[in-house]
Amino acid sequence: MDHQSLYYKAYTDVLEALEAQNYGQAKALLTAAQQSAEELYIVNALENQQKEIFNQR
Repeated sequence: MDHQSLYYKAYTDVLEALEAQNYGQAKALLTAAQQSAEELYIVNALENQQKEIFNQR
């Protein structure tokens, strides 16, 4: 899943939870989205680093 799809899904789910006044669920959804975004960032950074190393050879 790309980062834009991740953000869109998270925003939609969080808004639904907030509209239902389910603040605990909204917080949990935001936390999960943040962790997924961090993991995606790390994976992308490692992939880019590997590409740079490979291209230097």
